[in-house]
Amino acid sequence: MDPRGPRLDDPRTLRIVYHGPGLSGRSSNLRYLFHHSGPDARGALESHDDPPGRRLELTVTPPRWTGADGRPLRLHLSTAPGSIDSPAARARLLDAADGVILVVDSQALRLDADLEALGSLEAALTRQGRSIEATPILYQYNKRDLPTALPVAELDAALGRGARPLVLASASIGEGVVESLRGITRRLVGR
Repeated sequence: MDPRGPRLDDPRTLRIVYHGPGLSGRSSNLRYLFHHSGPDARGALESHDDPPGRRLELTVTPPRWTGADGRPLRLHLSTAPGSIDSPAARARLLDAADGVILVVDSQALRLDADLEALGSLEAALTRQGRSIEATPILYQYNKRDLPTALPVAELDAALGRGARPLVLASASIGEGVVESLRGITRRLVGR
């Protein structure tokens, strides 16, 4: 390691976890980013079977995305297993996470699952000695294209989003996917 500090061409790695209930669209976000990033800007889309759930990982280096110091950014993206029965796997991912994108399924019938995922996120952070208030989190209200999507105000009230950043999305068609990643990245690097 250079005693003068990192070189401007050394990327800064940020670890971002996509957290949310099963079938909320966490994997759809990563698949979209994989298929719409240039081959020089992305690594392999890796699938890991961590019982009782599956998770995906992807590393991307978006061109022209830099930190406040001018260094390029490398983003290591992971999906938390969708099963609430996997607290150990979620804890490992969250322990290393710089930020979280909370993928909320906007459908009315999925509100209980969204609340359970939010509770498991808060519990995992608390076990690590971190608070949900101090953790950089971006809310992504996904599946906004469906007729059963709840109004944003109703989701905000139920989930207690407050002033946390929000992106409305339909990840299966790519709407809001890049905006969510850009939003949490900007929050993490202060730009």
